[in-house]
Amino acid sequence: MHRVSLTVFEGNDRALALYRRLGFVEEGRHRKIVWIKGSWRDTYYMGILEDEWRERRKVESAASPSQS
Repeated sequence: MHRVSLTVFEGNDRALALYRRLGFVEEGRHRKIVWIKGSWRDTYYMGILEDEWRERRKVESAASPSQS
């Protein structure tokens, strides 16, 4: 798999924080595109590329203690 992408609504702060922790970056947004609970909200487009994922896994592996 070369890339994984997703969309998330503005105001879903827990999801945004999780995706950023996992290494996803904001690639774009549609402003005021969806009506939620009485107001217009943005939709964020996020993605992570294969090389970014591999680099992240390599850094995490180096930082975690070995299992012996």
